Amino acid sequence: MIEWFRSLTLSDYGSLASFVGLSVSIITLLLVSTLKKRINFNIRVEEHRLDLIALSSDISSLLGSFQHNTAEIDDKFAIANVKFRELQKAAPSNLLKDIKVARKRIRSFRFRYRVGYEFYLPSEQLARLINTDINIVVEELVNIKKNIIVSG
Repeated sequence: MIEWFRSLTLSDYGSLASFVGLSVSIITLLLVSTLKKRINFNIRVEEHRLDLIALSSDISSLLGSFQHNTAEIDDKFAIANVKFRELQKAAPSNLLKDIKVARKRIRSFRFRYRVGYEFYLPSEQLARLINTDINIVVEELVNIKKNIIVSG
């Protein structure tokens, strides 16, 4: 190994330095990208929380007469899915797990609604579970907001 270093020319050292510089640049870009996502997430936590609270409230009122409001509930779940997809980009692991569960249930509800077979229609119980999942995500966002305030 030592002989290999001794046999290198100045040009070889320059090439090695270029590879090291490229590696450092790539790592720096990845870290900056991650930091940017995290900062954007932290800035918009309150906005997402308020949007999801309003959405959950609308869904709760629609669940009063589920059979007549299934189309509107499906629309609200589509909006929630978009919000969750945006949150999922930089969410911490505990929030990410809850978002994935909610999105899976939303996809199931929306698929059942679109298929439309009488025996495979989405149930009110599934809709209530999704609404509960939305509220769980809201509570996670409250905890994240408190952590942001405490950590400054």
